Amino acid sequence: HIVGQPSHGETRPEPRVPRVARNVRATGKTRPAPDAALELDSVWRLDPKVFKTGWDSEQGKWVDLPKNMIKKWWRQPGYLTPFGYRYPPMWSKKDYALACTEMRMAAIEASMIKDLKEKGWTIEQIRGRASAFEFIEHDKLPKLTPKLTFLLQVKALWEGRDPRNDELLDLAEIYKRDTGKDLDAEE
Repeated sequence: HIVGQPSHGETRPEPRVPRVARNVRATGKTRPAPDAALELDSVWRLDPKVFKTGWDSEQGKWVDLPKNMIKKWWRQPGYLTPFGYRYPPMWSKKDYALACTEMRMAAIEASMIKDLKEKGWTIEQIRGRASAFEFIEHDKLPKLTPKLTFLLQVKALWEGRDPRNDELLDLAEIYKRDTGKDLDAEE
């Protein structure tokens, strides 16, 4: 008697057939690259000149995508967080409230850019004209991050300011106009 072989008179059991068969059919459709929708200067788009992935004959090993180059969304610089968050903002109520504020700022910026585009401006024109505005910061206000600076520049364009006339804007005056509070007033 050999193990695994049927002996005299025994039949071999039928092979198990899965009850649910999964079929794959080729449709000819392809998916776009993961970074196809990103802007060319996006921090999410990775430059292949900076690093190579795959087999490297010079090193004689497989090179993976560096894990420290792709930052999670909450590690990206924001309007109020110049270096992003250390941990996901949903882990703390304070960070979550700050992230919600940043999301509202992003929605405001998108709305203003949409309005400017409806007037016939392109995003390149908006960025070019907005970059002409500079701001005088105030000691009592938080330091401007690059994203917050761009938001204020777009706001100045959206309000109809001309970069040729109003190149330098005082944040204390903008704060007083928007909130009605004077930063220089004695408390």
